[in-house]
Amino acid sequence: MGRATLYRHFPQGRRQLFDELVTFEVDRFFRELYAEVSELTTIEDVLERGLRHAHHAVSRHFLLQTVLREDPSVLEPSLSVAMSSIEAQVAAVFAPFLPAALRDERADFLARMALDYISTSGRWDFDDPTQLRALVRDELLGWTSAKPRRYAPFVVPSVPRVRDPSVRARVIDATLDQIARGRFSTFTVEEIARASGVSRATIYRTFEGGRESLVASATEREASRLFAAAAESMAGAHTLQSCLLAGLTTVWHHVAHSDVAAGLLASEPELVRRSLSFESATRTYFVASSFAQPLLGRWLDHNTAGRVAEWFCRIVVSYWVSPASYLDVSDHAAVATFYGRHLAPGVERLAGDLAR
Repeated sequence: MGRATLYRHFPQGRRQLFDELVTFEVDRFFRELYAEVSELTTIEDVLERGLRHAHHAVSRHFLLQTVLREDPSVLEPSLSVAMSSIEAQVAAVFAPFLPAALRDERADFLARMALDYISTSGRWDFDDPTQLRALVRDELLGWTSAKPRRYAPFVVPSVPRVRDPSVRARVIDATLDQIARGRFSTFTVEEIARASGVSRATIYRTFEGGRESLVASATEREASRLFAAAAESMAGAHTLQSCLLAGLTTVWHHVAHSDVAAGLLASEPELVRRSLSFESATRTYFVASSFAQPLLGRWLDHNTAGRVAEWFCRIVVSYWVSPASYLDVSDHAAVATFYGRHLAPGVERLAGDLAR
């Protein structure tokens, strides 16, 4: 067909064409997934068969894999819009299988976790029925075999400020300030030089690679401060449950109160989601869980500690990027309640299996 015909159907051109293509494919994907599980009668079977089918469908999807390989930045805006409505639909599929108490909250939790595991399997082999059954039994449905636990809110210690008058620290401070203002993609080296009181030449000598190096150094420092705060909280715990609650509360508290995190998420939501989906998420979860893994070694073996650490990384990311009405991640009491309802029973199962 001619260009004029194409633009009559898609007046916004390439962007609209791609958006509608992704919406069409996502809709087809989940229709096929629903058909796969529609005759099943238990939530365990729905989750196991659904995760296996969906994971295979994602890995075999030519369009998706081609775009992820060649230019994933094209995919995220369209996929994010499509998936925002899909999460509610997936939760609606789970809801009839769940008890009336906390049904909507449980269904939303399962939908978040299922969609996350579909896009990023992480350390799990979904072709192994034993592994898949263990994932569903413990991480997703651990709460079904026990009453919710009650935990006192964890009191998060303040993170010490960076007190470093060096040129490097001043330049990083100026970079973080620009990101907090929502200017991640637009700030220039010249602006950083003026704000930090140094010359461009000094910046390029200190940060080889210029702007890209500035961003990498600023990100590394903020991540290090967050990890240090979480490590301090977790190291002082006397039980596995209190250790995990301390880490979860601390990370969510500091992310929720970070001007840098807020500025980045507000101005570059697709950039954030891109680093937290598909293969990028695999790397992110590996790095973050590798940090937490040794802190859990007092109670868990190496493999189980890694499994639990990755599970909690997924939870941190999901509820930060896409807030839930029933959980204010900055409210320590709300986090403790959430932990007792959805996570503590699964942690107990994992620790119990290890003890046996």
